[in-house]
Amino acid sequence: MYDQRHPRRALTVMREQNIRRMVVTSTQGAGNGWLRINPVFKALINVSTLKAAYDDHHGLDELARASDTDWTLARPVAPSNKPAGAPLRAVQAGSDKPGTRISRADVAVFLLDTAEQGIWIHKAPLIWNARGHNPLVTRLLATISQNPPNNTPGHMSS
Repeated sequence: MYDQRHPRRALTVMREQNIRRMVVTSTQGAGNGWLRINPVFKALINVSTLKAAYDDHHGLDELARASDTDWTLARPVAPSNKPAGAPLRAVQAGSDKPGTRISRADVAVFLLDTAEQGIWIHKAPLIWNARGHNPLVTRLLATISQNPPNNTPGHMSS
């Protein structure tokens, strides 16, 4: 069961101190992202200790969206302990297939940049390290695999 007392207190203090900006680390699949999670992974979450963590993320997501703050809910994919510095990708959920990892240090960089630059307001971007992942090449390869050209070596036209 999600305990809303502490986030509600934080929002109260923010309001009293006229602080509008809130940047929070969430997780892939929290809140409205739950609909995009693989059903097998959902089942795993629901029968494991991850359920309590996801309940917390869902609850905080709901509180942030209902607040009068300029919130951002950063949703990193699986965090790693690799050093910062790999290329970072941030997109609205559903607009690109995310990578598999992000370093915790790069999550911190993203959070600070987002707060300081006033970007991603009222958004919940997925974030990951794009090492070796070029979205243009990925899309091109997907297009080619779905529509192979007829002039490939060894292909005979009838």
